[in-house]
Amino acid sequence: MNAPRIVATLGVIGIISGGLLAWANGASEPRIIENRRRETKEAVLSVLPKTKTVKRIKIDGLILHQGKDAAGQSTGYAFRAVTTGFQGDIVMMVGIDRDLEKFSGLKILENIETPGLGNRIDEVKFTDQFSGLNGQTQIDLVKNERAQKSKNEVEAISGATISSRSVVAGLNKHAKKIIQALKKR
Repeated sequence: MNAPRIVATLGVIGIISGGLLAWANGASEPRIIENRRRETKEAVLSVLPKTKTVKRIKIDGLILHQGKDAAGQSTGYAFRAVTTGFQGDIVMMVGIDRDLEKFSGLKILENIETPGLGNRIDEVKFTDQFSGLNGQTQIDLVKNERAQKSKNEVEAISGATISSRSVVAGLNKHAKKIIQALKKR
């Protein structure tokens, strides 16, 4: 087989393959967008108790989700926070009450932390510790002792201190920025 014929054959295969990939991407994009929207709404509902409807708002370039109950009253705000863990990014959804005083929930959306250790940050035993903590002061991580909510403390997961510390640091950083933006509103 001569070189021009090989190049032409590979060119045709490349064009057909590229066209098929472009078609598949275009055909699946609406479904991907809808799934992301649904997953975001489910995450917001999980961190904002009593929420029936969710409205996406933008303040100072930050994207937030405002929850409302059945009567149309605000239940609080939810926001995505991304932080770096031991293995990679940790993505979480955080809820804070409408008065911006107490965290109402935290849900880990994505993490690639070490299986059986760091990835335990998405267990309810760890994430439930954040509900009811003061949003106006920094959250502290404690090791080898019981956390005290009155001191705004969270107990680290044994063997996963870096992942636990990353969640707390990311939450503190993002919450401060979000609360400041909402107070200016």
